[in-house]
Amino acid sequence: MLNSSVRHITAHACLQDVFGYTTFRGEQQEIVEHMVEGGDALVLMPTGTGFY
Repeated sequence: MLNSSVRHITAHACLQDVFGYTTFRGEQQEIVEHMVEGGDALVLMPTGTGFY
């Protein structure tokens, strides 16, 4: 059971607040929303950061 004080946050708000991005890339938003709703997924997502 969730604590009633837990704040609901959207995938887009999390993307902005945590990662500092304003938009998802490609189909990332659809995938994240699917998982938040309880769906399963095995996904490799591009981050755009690369390796140094």
